[in-house]
Amino acid sequence: MSRERNPNRKKALKMWLDSGRKMKLKDIALKLGVSDSSIRKWKALDKWSELPEKRKRGGQTGNRNAKGNKGGSGGPPGNDKAVTHGFFRKFMPQNPEFLEIMDAVQEMDPVEMIWYNITTQFQGIVWAQRIMFVEDKGGND
Repeated sequence: MSRERNPNRKKALKMWLDSGRKMKLKDIALKLGVSDSSIRKWKALDKWSELPEKRKRGGQTGNRNAKGNKGGSGGPPGNDKAVTHGFFRKFMPQNPEFLEIMDAVQEMDPVEMIWYNITTQFQGIVWAQRIMFVEDKGGND
């Protein structure tokens, strides 16, 4: 039966990663009270250097493109971030009422939207059948 891992092994890795992979192994050994060779061995066995680096979220350092934007779906008034090409701008009406409807549609759950369309289409079909139904009132046999 093998021995349990030294609990300091995970602590050493965490200290090294938290330092941005810059902390010296002998400093980690001093803080944990183990030998330098133990830390070097753990680093080699666990392949610390091959671990993927944690990616920082957000833009590049110094990027000011989104300054003042708190995020969210709407953005500041007049924001065109939903316009990927000019199709809607060119062919769809740009009056406030239409744009309000478009915003409401954007916030709908896709499943609810599909169900609403199915029920509305079905109502239209039933209504059309009712209107189109004609009874023979004349007696032309």
